[in-house]
Amino acid sequence: MAMFEYTTKVETLKVLIEILKELRAIRKAMETEKK
Repeated sequence: MAMFEYTTKVETLKVLIEILKELRAIRKAMETEKK
């Protein structure tokens, strides 16, 4: 059970990191368009 919870937390972290990367890429693209 503890192992399952740990795995879930790791997966959630991975997803959050991916979302942050996407947001950063989108922000960069928007800044480029403004210029």
